[in-house]
Amino acid sequence: MPIRRSILAVKLPEHITGVIERPLYQQNFNLIRELLPHAKRILVLLDQDRSAYFLQADIQRLKRNDIDVVLVNNYSLWQNKVMNANLQYDAIVLGTYQALIGADAKHVDADEVMAWTRAHSPVPIFGFWDFAISRQAAAGGMVLSGFEHGAMAGSMARSILKNPQQSLPVRQSNHGHLMFSRTQASYWKIQIPNKLSKRVSWLP
Repeated sequence: MPIRRSILAVKLPEHITGVIERPLYQQNFNLIRELLPHAKRILVLLDQDRSAYFLQADIQRLKRNDIDVVLVNNYSLWQNKVMNANLQYDAIVLGTYQALIGADAKHVDADEVMAWTRAHSPVPIFGFWDFAISRQAAAGGMVLSGFEHGAMAGSMARSILKNPQQSLPVRQSNHGHLMFSRTQASYWKIQIPNKLSKRVSWLP
């Protein structure tokens, strides 16, 4: 699938606007580098859902030589990539994983994918979204949540209601927050520096 243009660069019809959701890629990669100083290469693992190709294009535009983006649609291939990650990588960042296809040609339950990945990964796992972080999932990350997007969309809606004739550009939410699981951080022996610890939303 070809690299796609960002919707932020597309001129939309008048009076059409919204909030675009894009993970905080650079912040997450820099965070991993800070927490894992030995890390040389990072794997971003995605399924082949439509949105995964947008994420791939976004990350490729960063032109970072230490990041590999891999898209798979088959659950067994996903499992193989995870189990052998330590042969090439020092950390995995999970993007989209809700559209993987199992041996029965049906979608594999996302919670099952996450639980298996956590249990079998030989390297620390990080996530782009808050739903990927828990004691039975990824260790942490600079995550997005529906709250930030809802707050921005609500603010835009109020502005339009006050002035229906105005045309607002599509906006991208850049406000994420640090979230970590104490269980997973301990398991992977990830030490959170004091300067970051005060900003972390801690989960069990």
